[in-house]
Amino acid sequence: MIFARRFSSQGHTRRFCVERDSVIGWAAREEEDNQIVKVIRFRDWHRVEQMIAMFDLKASDLRDQGWQEIPAPSS
Repeated sequence: MIFARRFSSQGHTRRFCVERDSVIGWAAREEEDNQIVKVIRFRDWHRVEQMIAMFDLKASDLRDQGWQEIPAPSS
């Protein structure tokens, strides 16, 4: 996993992640309440960086709305 953030509020969850994709390069995924909302695959690392920046903005918006970030489990 290259990037992962998860948030919770009033029994709802939102998750943003980017990981290696063996077929094309990288896959970015957005989830709401454990349902996949969007998956985008990239070949270009620059696009991956842009998606991570967008996910960071969405995460900031969620925090501003009172959502709590759930720490990633330690490995």
